[in-house]
Amino acid sequence: MNRSNKKKAAAEIKRGTLARWFDLKNSLMEELKGEDGLVLLDIGGGDGFISSSLQKMLPGLKITVLDLNREGLLLARERGLGTVCTSGVELPIKNHCIDTILSLSVIEHIEEDDRLIREISRVLKRDGRLILSTPGKDGVSFPFLSKRKNEKIQKNWGHIRKGYSLKEIKNLLKKADLFVKKTEKYFNVFTRFFYRVCFLSRIPVFNRSELFRFVIRLESRIKWGGAANMVVAQKTK
Repeated sequence: MNRSNKKKAAAEIKRGTLARWFDLKNSLMEELKGEDGLVLLDIGGGDGFISSSLQKMLPGLKITVLDLNREGLLLARERGLGTVCTSGVELPIKNHCIDTILSLSVIEHIEEDDRLIREISRVLKRDGRLILSTPGKDGVSFPFLSKRKNEKIQKNWGHIRKGYSLKEIKNLLKKADLFVKKTEKYFNVFTRFFYRVCFLSRIPVFNRSELFRFVIRLESRIKWGGAANMVVAQKTK
């Protein structure tokens, strides 16, 4: 992949991950700090933007990105991360050997969501952690767009289902001996409004990417109207 195509691919992937990073990084840091040598898998981590950002702040982490997108994995490798091209529903990993797993906005793309969670539970050590995020039960909706257009956007993103309520997530995890110890909302209504203006409309916006980057930096302070859930779950057996 040539340099211009790499930049284009990175920009497309980052647009969908920047809000997660700016909102969740404090929680991720709180969970992972002070754990040098911790083995972390980033399932569906794409280009490795979030994992590489974490590793810069916590250089003691041993991170591997797992994904089926080879172009994304190439970018992750260039960021200094280990990579494996594989599906999350069939992990080429031994039982009970992973400390922490990230699965950020992945499960809504997977038909066999229960199989994904079983695989995650299988490879986690006892007391290991899963940090998972996914849209809420009604999915991600953007202000001033019709229901049909919002559903079309999510379908174009590859969502198999709109999302999950916290109760649905907890029940799914509980079946695999994973118990939720922390929850958090993100992707607030202001972020979604500016995403809609900057990227989903024909409204002329000067320097739209920089405007969106400014707005998403407020994610960690403004939770109102969060359309997505993050959960931290612990393996108990």
